[in-house]
Amino acid sequence: MYKERIKKLREELGKSGLKFFIVTNIRNCLYLTGFTGSEGVVLITPTLVYLIVDFRYFQQAQEEIKHVEILKREGALHLLLRDVLKRSEERRVGKECRSRWSPYH
Repeated sequence: MYKERIKKLREELGKSGLKFFIVTNIRNCLYLTGFTGSEGVVLITPTLVYLIVDFRYFQQAQEEIKHVEILKREGALHLLLRDVLKRSEERRVGKECRSRWSPYH
C-alpha cells in the first residue's frame, strides 16, 4: 500500500520535472509511510524514501516502519537534508505547501 502511494507521488513529481520531494505535514507522512508519531519529515528521492525523526521517535519509527530508511535528526533539519541531497547532482527539490507542492532550488 505505501509503496504504491510513493510510486504515484514519484510519477506526479516526474511530470513536474522534480526528483526529490520533502513532506513535512505529519498526516502526509503517515499516509506515505505508516508512521504514527506526531513529528517527522519524509524525503522522497528517485530510489529511496527517508523518514527523518528526532531521538524521541527513532525507536518508534524503527518498530513501525520497515520499507523506508529511518534517519535520526540530531541537529538542524536543513543540514541533514543538505547532506542527503549532496549525494546527487540534482538541485531542484519540491516541498509541500498548503496548496499542493512548491519547487525551490
